[in-house]
Amino acid sequence: MDFATGCALLVRRTAIAPSGLFDERYFFMGEDVDLSLRLAAAGQPLVYVPTAAVVHSVGTSSARQGQPFIWYHMTRNRLLTVAKHAHGMQKVHFYAVWPLLWAARGCCLPCKDSHRWHGPCGRACTIFAGRFGRRR
Repeated sequence: MDFATGCALLVRRTAIAPSGLFDERYFFMGEDVDLSLRLAAAGQPLVYVPTAAVVHSVGTSSARQGQPFIWYHMTRNRLLTVAKHAHGMQKVHFYAVWPLLWAARGCCLPCKDSHRWHGPCGRACTIFAGRFGRRR
């Protein structure tokens, strides 16, 4: 298992101590992946319990924000995760393939009510400029 989803995550305090809590730069989406990768790097096992039952209303909080908000944070946080955790050829592969996938989806479009880009171009500029946390 590569990561544990944050909607149903139990972590011992002793496991968190060496890895730290959630990285606040993520704010929305992806913080669970980052924490899982940091726990795994610290030697903490991730355990899946198939008998556990969780009710999670997917998209309830994000639906109020709208699609530009969701795509902005999803993309920016993927870039942050790659910058933090990928090494060598993993980064080369991601940065070579990722723009092609997004371009194929037609997501690199300017927002119709703003001069800002909400596509990958704008998100990439945001991460390379070091701007993380809640988008203002």
